[in-house]
Amino acid sequence: EMNDSVPDGWKIRRTDGKTKKLFLLSPQGIEFSSRVKALQYMMTGKYDEEEIVEMRATLTHEKYKEDSNLPAGWTFKKLISRNQTLIFTSFGDILESFKKVMIYVQFVGIYSDEVIRKLKEFSKPSSSESKISKFNWRDDASVPTGWKVRTVNGKIVAILDSQGSPFKNMREALQHLIKNKANKEAKEEVSRCLVHEGWSESDVLPTGWF
Repeated sequence: EMNDSVPDGWKIRRTDGKTKKLFLLSPQGIEFSSRVKALQYMMTGKYDEEEIVEMRATLTHEKYKEDSNLPAGWTFKKLISRNQTLIFTSFGDILESFKKVMIYVQFVGIYSDEVIRKLKEFSKPSSSESKISKFNWRDDASVPTGWKVRTVNGKIVAILDSQGSPFKNMREALQHLIKNKANKEAKEEVSRCLVHEGWSESDVLPTGWF
């Protein structure tokens, strides 16, 4: 199916089942298991720069973000469940630790001392991350896979999404996704969790209302 979360001419295919997966189909009929895989393939020289930039912009749908302390074209993704940050470089390489980042920049040998200084700054946890790390977070069936909850006396008092952003409840998380124009799959996944907070759908309400 055509989808605005991929460049024009590309299509996506979703699989049903307990673990839902998404595949991308290029205009040439080549299938990829993620936007990252598609972008890595495109960067081998088979596509022009404009097409590569367009695909790179869709990585936000796979929770990759930019940061002013990263080199141009680099993005990152936080995996809270593993306490890990993935770095996707402008050359299409994925680095799984800051140690590997430093080895990488030294090996490539094209980055200035200022860029390296900023990378070291990026590796430092933010004040919000330090605050969050003080609490005990755990998996829970009432939130999407990769999300965490914090409980007090058995009651959920805070929720942490897969990127480390905290919310009071799933309703607030859904509002955040809608405001930031998250992809349809992410919003639907969070919407399904609203039932655990007492929300329910009704035949007399419009689709998507609770």
